[in-house]
Amino acid sequence: MIRIFAALFCLAIGAAHAQSPFKISADRALAASEFGARTLDMWSTHRALNAKCGCNYEADPLAPHGKGWGGDAAFQYGASVAINFGAIELRKHHHEKWARALLIVDMADESVATVNNVRRFNATGIGRK
Repeated sequence: MIRIFAALFCLAIGAAHAQSPFKISADRALAASEFGARTLDMWSTHRALNAKCGCNYEADPLAPHGKGWGGDAAFQYGASVAINFGAIELRKHHHEKWARALLIVDMADESVATVNNVRRFNATGIGRK
């Protein structure tokens, strides 16, 4: 299931970048890093929500609270596509710095969420035998 969402994301971003002013490799690296941060957040959130202790919760009110990969992947990759299309639109209107700032801020936000999830793993013993 995750492979399908990843393939769709790559196709969507690839098609958008083919017609967009994203010509700088740094912008593509930021887009890929943002996608990676969202993937790690999806994995860590899914792992935490499905822990046997039942002691974790989703702090983001917009995020899905289900137990399946489908909702988690759709939410994270949909948000990633939206952020990247926002950056593309900013670049089209000659706001290169704002486009990069959007990607950097989103990547930092997802990284903080992932770190908090991993901290919960260590505090609650998720994954230990």
